[in-house]
Amino acid sequence: MKDILIPFGLNDYCVNNTCDFKTGDFITARVKFVPVLFHRGIVVVDDDCVYIYHNSPKLKNDFGGSVVRENIEDWLKTRDIISIVPTDMTKEYIEQTSLSLAEYPFDIASFNCEHFAFYLKDGSLKSPQLTIWSIVTGALFFL
Repeated sequence: MKDILIPFGLNDYCVNNTCDFKTGDFITARVKFVPVLFHRGIVVVDDDCVYIYHNSPKLKNDFGGSVVRENIEDWLKTRDIISIVPTDMTKEYIEQTSLSLAEYPFDIASFNCEHFAFYLKDGSLKSPQLTIWSIVTGALFFL
């Protein structure tokens, strides 16, 4: 499926018009106050509300873990959408898988937002951003 790239500054448009968000959309967003960091999540459209399931370093769920469902408007207050990748994930799959991971706390090295989102998307626990940061840090160490 083709990525939909969103130019910066269209967050207001996306919130007001929902950018035609669909359940299962894989969202990548730049963190506004640290523009070299990205956050990922999965969209669920429930009636007229658009939610994003993500793994948060700051929020906790009822099970003590960090996988949460947040209103997309709240999530976008601190993020700029970079891409939207449509997937075939269903609401039931996203909710069930998120619940099965609900007790796990956020861990930058082993269970961050990318690990969570990619696990839902394709079953892999990968974090491309963490890999890049590890390579950059290692390279700087050897300079």
